[in-house]
Amino acid sequence: MSKFLLLSKFNGNKALRQRRPRSRKSKLSAKWTKLFVISLLIVFGVYYLVETNQVSTLGFELRELQDRTEELKVQNDKMQIEAAQLKSMKRIEEESQELNLVAGGVVQYLDASTSEVAAR
Repeated sequence: MSKFLLLSKFNGNKALRQRRPRSRKSKLSAKWTKLFVISLLIVFGVYYLVETNQVSTLGFELRELQDRTEELKVQNDKMQIEAAQLKSMKRIEEESQELNLVAGGVVQYLDASTSEVAAR
């Protein structure tokens, strides 16, 4: 009879909205779904932070390597200039005088086209 009294309080056009109590299974399902979504958000958040950190670290390493490359290029240029100075004729003459070397005379070359060979 209480249902009849409850229904009589509403107009005939309005339907009675009754909430059915959720079953225990659907409550657990909703709970696990929320937990799964939150877990996914945490995992993706941590992944984003790790990747951002790694990209930043690689950027710093790249910049350091570029700076090192520029330093090596400058050092290479200096060494090439030094090598050219050491190979110069003026430098060789100065070194030969310091070492008391004597200039060579006229060089005579042997003709290998002749068939004459020294015998034992």
